[in-house]
Amino acid sequence: MRWQRLSIALTLLLTLTSHSLLSERAAQAFQGQKKSSADNTAKRPAGLLDDKRPHLAPNYRDFAPPAVGESYTDPVFGTKITRLSNGPAQLNDSVHHEYSSMTPFNADNTRILLQTENHGWIVVDLRGKFIVSSADLSRYSISEPRWSTSDPNVFFYHGNGTNQLKKYDIVAKRETLVHTFTQFRTIDFGGGESDISDDGDHMLVRGDNRHIGVYTFSTDKLGTTLDTITLGEYDYWDLTANNNVIVRWGKEGLGRYRGFELYSQEMAFLRQVHQYGAHADRGRDLNGDEVLLVLSSSDLKPPPGCGNNGVEKIRLADGRKTCLIGLNWDVGVHVSANSNGRNLWVLLELTDERTGTANPNPTLAANWQSVWKPYYNEILLVKMDGSEVRRLAHHRSRSLDWYWYQPRAAISRDGSYAVFDSNFGMPLRKDYTDVYLIHLLAETGDTQPGKASPNQPPPGKNN
Repeated sequence: MRWQRLSIALTLLLTLTSHSLLSERAAQAFQGQKKSSADNTAKRPAGLLDDKRPHLAPNYRDFAPPAVGESYTDPVFGTKITRLSNGPAQLNDSVHHEYSSMTPFNADNTRILLQTENHGWIVVDLRGKFIVSSADLSRYSISEPRWSTSDPNVFFYHGNGTNQLKKYDIVAKRETLVHTFTQFRTIDFGGGESDISDDGDHMLVRGDNRHIGVYTFSTDKLGTTLDTITLGEYDYWDLTANNNVIVRWGKEGLGRYRGFELYSQEMAFLRQVHQYGAHADRGRDLNGDEVLLVLSSSDLKPPPGCGNNGVEKIRLADGRKTCLIGLNWDVGVHVSANSNGRNLWVLLELTDERTGTANPNPTLAANWQSVWKPYYNEILLVKMDGSEVRRLAHHRSRSLDWYWYQPRAAISRDGSYAVFDSNFGMPLRKDYTDVYLIHLLAETGDTQPGKASPNQPPPGKNN
């Protein structure tokens, strides 16, 4: 009995020691991420501190973007913006990035994945130079490419209409099979808005448009799957900061299979996070908590400050809501966050959807200057705790089509860069946009809050 008690005590001690070491390693990893974040925040974020006033876009009817690889300074907010594509001239096509909730930047921010309307995918550098052309990639059936978080030369994808997960090396220009999901006829990554996990070891997989599970690269295994065929319609599934799974259901309200729900990595239901659905992204708070950043336009009980629309932060552990920034009812918003703790900011793209200031020139509201409100047709940075808002740029994209005109701005994992689409009001072809790079870390001294840069035209030039 004595030896049994001693054995039990030793086992307990070893277990506690192991748990302590794991916790310490996790804390060290997060502290390392915070140090990287501190390195970035030592450089001043771009743009102007928010003065909550409306700022018109100068030369609004005829502002011409620069050539590919060239940059301009936003004339109001002083942010450096580089043109990455000229689809009509380069490809006789339109060029986009995919969406706000997955990053188009590779692991070291030197390469960017872009998509075209008719020529498939391309990879460019930070000045828009083709690194991998559409001709290089057209032989492969590439859907939902997602960059590796550790190897800057590799992205993962699934073959369109296949059950195979593959990877592509942009230097070797070689495709490699990673895994064949023989239990399914087809796979995708959850409905079009998910990204690879922030640790780079997990991918959300949807089989045959119904079975949801998490694939782990290091073990080459798919975890327990959830069959959704009888559970109701949904928008998408995605991975959270801690490799849990979040879903946006089609229905809203209190109860199962409504709003946003959270599941474990093995697809066990954990809790309803939010009763309402809206544009959102998942991220990690400044203290390490995993959170959901979501537009409050559909929330019947929004947190203080977001009662007239806004972006709220919801802690996934308990559903606690806080308002990051209050907005107004006129704007549509895309949210781009970061889950790994290295980026302190949330990127927001806002477009006026009600008063006509985003209409093309022929239908631009006659009184557009007088109805222009704060944040109309802008891109913002909001600190994850809501303590600071920086106004970056007017995106200048106009509602020339039903979808692609929306800039859907997306931030890099470390918060150094962002991209957005814009047509600059030019109806050059169907669904036309090109892609532009925002430099989120300023290269010069601060600009006074609310004070326009020297490049802003004088009053009367806001045509």
